[in-house]
Amino acid sequence: MKNAVNNENNTILDKLYLLYDNDTANSTYSKLNDMINYFSKKYLYHYSKDIFDEKDSILITYGNTIQGISRPLKLFKIFTTKYCIGKFNTIHILPFFEYDLDRGFSIIDYKKMDKNQGKWSDIKVLKKKFKLMFDLVLNHVSEKHIWFQEFLKNNPKYENYFIWFTKNDLPSKDEIKKVFRPRTNALLTKYNTPKGERYVWTTFPINQVDLNYKNQDVLLKIIDVMLWYILKGADIIRLDAIAYIWKQLGTNCLHLKQAHIIVQLLRAILDKVAPNVSIVTETNVPHEENIQYFGNGRNEAQLVYNFALPPLILFSLQVGNSNKLSKWADKLYKIPNHAKFLNFLDSHDGIGLLGVKGILTEEEIYSILVKCRDNGGLISDKKNPDGIETPYEINITWWNALNSPNSNDQLETQINRYLVSRAISLSLKGIPGTYINGLLGALNDRKGAIESGNNRDINRKNFKMKELEDELADTNSRLHKVFYRNLDLINNRVKEKAFHPDSSQKILFPNNHVFSIRRTSKDKKSSITAIHNLTKSKQSVMLNSNSYYDIITHNSYKNEIFMEPYQILWLKHKYS
Repeated sequence: MKNAVNNENNTILDKLYLLYDNDTANSTYSKLNDMINYFSKKYLYHYSKDIFDEKDSILITYGNTIQGISRPLKLFKIFTTKYCIGKFNTIHILPFFEYDLDRGFSIIDYKKMDKNQGKWSDIKVLKKKFKLMFDLVLNHVSEKHIWFQEFLKNNPKYENYFIWFTKNDLPSKDEIKKVFRPRTNALLTKYNTPKGERYVWTTFPINQVDLNYKNQDVLLKIIDVMLWYILKGADIIRLDAIAYIWKQLGTNCLHLKQAHIIVQLLRAILDKVAPNVSIVTETNVPHEENIQYFGNGRNEAQLVYNFALPPLILFSLQVGNSNKLSKWADKLYKIPNHAKFLNFLDSHDGIGLLGVKGILTEEEIYSILVKCRDNGGLISDKKNPDGIETPYEINITWWNALNSPNSNDQLETQINRYLVSRAISLSLKGIPGTYINGLLGALNDRKGAIESGNNRDINRKNFKMKELEDELADTNSRLHKVFYRNLDLINNRVKEKAFHPDSSQKILFPNNHVFSIRRTSKDKKSSITAIHNLTKSKQSVMLNSNSYYDIITHNSYKNEIFMEPYQILWLKHKYS
């Protein structure tokens, strides 16, 4: 029999009943309630009707991307204060906790800061200038984490913190084949303990071991970490690899209903004690599966990574045709109200291919892959149930995804092609996120990827502060031109109410060589028609009889427009 609780807490307790038996749910709720009460005494939030508006723009970085004589995070604060105020209002610092491998995602201690990046005082200083986004790496920990080290010692407290089997009760080959594999490593990794061999569930590289959320103590530990991050300044919590969090043999162990229930539970907790804090889910899966993490628009993630966008924009620019991108974008109204995409292009991982499954054909996806490989990119595979390995993501910088190192195009043409891709992402409904290596137009770091053995390191290059500033000061350098024109686009975007994430969006179809979108502010007093030429050729576009001016160049336009190759026009009604 469920215990009666007041209506305010029903949502939280009801979620626990869906995960555990009644007695376990009740005892877990009691502990969770104590945790929430303790948090509430320490945390003060400022109510805001809209958590997000047109000024929201996220800069994504590692804490040690910029290096020099001072602590990296201290240098990063200097860099962002000098260049980014007014363009970005939120900083996503990728995992900066103590770790061993996988550039932060193999966590040894959730609450201890990586000494090679900085101190918690650096985070506190950044918080004075920006909103902050933290990663909650909740699917797995490093094998060096104290929980797993105690497991290896057969400490009974941690026996069920992980998913493991003995040699005598291993899952069948058929059961293992059903499990969705985002990597090519074995699902189970053998470890030796005083009581014999243990075969432990490892979704990702073998030094990372999956947590067992069937154990309520694991759930409570991770919720404690989440609330602690908020006390430390987090405004957005990124749920890393959330789709894999619940395992059930006999299924593909992906997007199980319990995974969604856990997202709903975390949302319910935040709605109660920190309603100004948002959740973003990281689920590199086909688009229709990805948007399921919005729930009904109010009960799961406020933000979902728009994984279909990067390969779609890349394909559209490679073929000089907007048809697939426009038709896809024209259907984005299907997402629930109050839900928002986090629109991004490049990332610390790579260009995922699963997001466009069912949107692009296999031949079209393969064409992206071939072009990127020709441009110096690397390919990471996943293992399918039949044992065959197929491409999962492309590892390449966004600059090299669009521009071949052997290109005969003039630098200005390459920069314009690069920037038009950025402009498309910025013009779409949602919150824009920009990876710092993309902001700087970084080139492939194949040497770094080869030395580390990790394909993803091709787009994780670090920069020396002095060298970076010298190049930014050189008005003739490629980096200077890419960086400042990127910032100019963002600066223009955050000033316009038409780009509010809740403003309306209408895809226009002037011709198949341009991508055009009209954004109209919520009060209907401002609208912008954004037109992007995807080709190396001039394009003609007909406007209606209204007069416009381009908010980027301030030039006036009316009736027919002749666009230059890769030109961007963000046209605002003159009466607006």
